[in-house]
This record gives sequence, C-alpha cells and structure tokens, in this order.
Amino acid sequence: MSLEADVAIKVRKALQIMLTPKVRAPGVKGWELKRAIGRDYYTIIQALNTELDKLGLMVKIVGESGELSPQAEQEQLDDARFYIIFKEPLTTREASPSGMSIDDMAALAITLSHLTSKRGKAPAKEVERMLKEKLPRWKVEWNIRRFVKKGYLLKNDDGTLAIGWRSLVEVDFKSLLTLLLATPPKEQESGEPPRGP
Repeated sequence: MSLEADVAIKVRKALQIMLTPKVRAPGVKGWELKRAIGRDYYTIIQALNTELDKLGLMVKIVGESGELSPQAEQEQLDDARFYIIFKEPLTTREASPSGMSIDDMAALAITLSHLTSKRGKAPAKEVERMLKEKLPRWKVEWNIRRFVKKGYLLKNDDGTLAIGWRSLVEVDFKSLLTLLLATPPKEQESGEPPRGP
C-alpha cells in the first residue's frame, strides 16, 4: 500500500472516531487517536484539517486550560480532546436553531466574560447577582441550570461556576473579549459626518 493510500485510510478512520457519538462529551482524546491510528496521529489530524477546511470545518484541540497551540508537547496532545467545529462563527440567524435566544446568548457571553476575568472560576452567587442586574431572577436561574446541563458551565461542589468543556470548544474567547472591550466611536456633537484628515 502506498503512503498516500495509508494516510487516506487513517484520515477516514480519525474522522469516524471523532464523529462517533460519546456518552459524556463529544470529541476524542489524543491517546485514543494514538491507539486507533498510530503515533503519527497529529500528522493525520493535520491532513484531516486540510480536508475539513474545504467544508468550513476544522479540528480544535482543547486541553484542561483551553485551546492548545500546534507547538504543544506530545504529552499535552495525548491528554487533550480533539473536536470538529465550524471554522467561522455562526451568524445569529444560523445559531437560532440551537434553541438559544439572543437574551440567552447574551447571558452566556456575560457569564463567560466574568468567569474569564476571574481566571475561569467564580462563586455561583456572584455570577447570579451580576446576571440579575440585567435579567429577571427566574431567567437567571433557568439559564445557569441550562448552561451547566449543556456543558457551557461547570458547577463545582464548592459552590463555584467554571468555564465548561463546551465553551472551551465552541467559544472564541479572544474575539468575545475583543468585542466586549471595544468601545463604540463617539458621535460628533454637531451630528455632521466625520471629516477626513
């Protein structure tokens, strides 16, 4: 068998493993890929990424603390989870079938921003208090339960909320924080359009 045919078989096998439904969380651990397709699994994942790119998809590699860089150590890759995600963020219209309203998405964005500012973890009561300034009490409690159930948040035994696996996979935190920190340009008092230099 040629090297090209061998790679094609391994790429197909990696895709099948990654798309097979899991009991807990989607995706697959690096060590599982290594066991199924060999020690060169990261090279195979790069080849798979080339094929997925044509479909607007990509493989995202997430460790315990978030997304891993391509230069990650082999041990980190073995312990990380590999997911197939959309390459570009969905528009609001495309995301609407997910069952989340704009208010729900805003609540999740606010919560994740707050948790990020607290190094990924904060007391649940603190998060609830913050959300209750913007949303009705029943909506806050319902959203938090829902976000925990869907894996966007993790509720710890010590009464804290943490960023969940699904947020680490689906949310581009750099873009989220950039959007939240961006300030709109000041409107000119005269109401006239801005002048050139």
